[in-house]
Amino acid sequence: RAFQTPRTRLSRLVLVLAVVAIGLQLRSGLPQEIPVTFQLGSDHYQVTELRVAYVQDGQVHRGVHFRYPNGAPDQVHHDVDLASGDYHVECDVVRKDGSQTHVTRNLSIPTEDQPRLRVEP
Repeated sequence: RAFQTPRTRLSRLVLVLAVVAIGLQLRSGLPQEIPVTFQLGSDHYQVTELRVAYVQDGQVHRGVHFRYPNGAPDQVHHDVDLASGDYHVECDVVRKDGSQTHVTRNLSIPTEDQPRLRVEP
């Protein structure tokens, strides 16, 4: 180490910084687990199904289907793995009488807060 020149030290520092920068970029493109809460409102007991699709650039990246034959809770929690970016969250809410409501919400990842999406029927 005593024989390292300033140029050698600088080269190593640049290499380490480059590796860190590349790692951070790769990490931002990897999916991360996001806890999402769907708020169904005061008529939640009428909801028997909630179908959700996370759509980015016209493609569905993730989806989930919840069934509640006896009525849904007022809030439905879902942990989803999503990469950074902007998503349309497409929700179909099905009621006991068979009627449906389609709701679209926007979601940007990363987010500071836990997303809470109102999808009242």
